[in-house]
Parts: sequence; structure tokens; C-alpha cells
Amino acid sequence: GKVRLPTIVDLASIPDTIDGSWWRANGHRIGFGSGGLELHPDDGTALRASEIPPAPEPVAAVPFDEAFSGIVGQDALLGLFATDVAASAVRGRSFPHTLFMGPPGTGKTRLAQSLAAHLGSRFVPTSGPLVQDVHQLVRVLANLCAGDVLFVDEAHAVPHRVLEALYQAMDSRSLSLSIHQGALVRSIRFDLPRFVLVAATSEDQ
Repeated sequence: GKVRLPTIVDLASIPDTIDGSWWRANGHRIGFGSGGLELHPDDGTALRASEIPPAPEPVAAVPFDEAFSGIVGQDALLGLFATDVAASAVRGRSFPHTLFMGPPGTGKTRLAQSLAAHLGSRFVPTSGPLVQDVHQLVRVLANLCAGDVLFVDEAHAVPHRVLEALYQAMDSRSLSLSIHQGALVRSIRFDLPRFVLVAATSEDQ
């Protein structure tokens, strides 16, 4: 038979430190209300281990010229990309988090997709209007795997309080979360894999 994952009974059942796999199995019990993240009563819908999607297969890196083929008029930017990729490899670090600024239709999404292809990374897209509270942000982050390129289009639409949480995720690869249940509150740490954020905006920052 299928093995059922441990059921969260109350706040005390939540580990001090969680990760994406924990959230994918249990995050449906946590909502966002006026008090922030809230633990909902157990409704008997705990996921079975077999219902959690498996980790995605590794992505093969595409040679630079092939990944960015067809992109014209961006020689200076592509040269910077090539330098940063080489420097990151030498230093054993990830490609730096990046912000694209420019009017709509100038190829920001295509550049981010090409960068992910060259890095051998999954391209994980979202947009500012879809990340309006910390719960929505955590749902996005919980689906990241090591090395993924998270692309946030329309970054200017992300609320300031959510941006602060995203900055923390970028800087420390973790989030400090407070989860309420009635009058009780519990602080936990959400550990994240190494990822690269590429944000795009059509507004001056």
C-alpha cells in the first residue's frame, strides 16, 4: 500500500526547519490571512508520499552561441553574460542575481530563457501579479531545485513586503516564517536550494 506522510496536528508538529519538499507535502494546510501565514485545521487531505512530484531530471547546458542565437543588438550585454558565467565557474559560485530593465517587447524573457539554457538550469517563470503575499512567494520558492533560474516578470508589481522576503531568500537562501494557529504563533526557517533570480521590469527603479 501507499505510505502516508506524517500529519501535521498543530504548530508543534512543524519542524524548526523546513524545505521545499516539506512545503510541497504540507503547504496546502497553510494559508494567508489577515494575520499572515495561518495553519488550517487538518481536513484529512494529507498527501501520500507517492503523490509528491519527483525531482526533475537534470538539464544539459547549451553552448553559449547556441543558447543566445537569434538575439541581435545585445552584444555588450551578451559579452557581460559570458564574462560573468566564466567568472562564476572559476570562483565556484552561482551566476549573480540579475535585473533586466526595458520597455515591453524588448526580449527580457528570451534573454532569461537563453541564460538558463546556457547554465544548464531549469527556467522557472512567474510574474509580479502572481506573487502578492508571502504565501504565494513561498509556493514559488518551494518548487525550486538546486541551480534553477527563477524568472520574475513585472517585478515592479511585487509588493514591498514580499520583495523584502525575496531579498532575504536571495541573500541567505532561507526565509524566516511566522505561522499562526489561533492565538499561537510559531517561527520556523525555510531553507532554499541554490538558485539564480532573474527579474524583469518595464519601470525605472
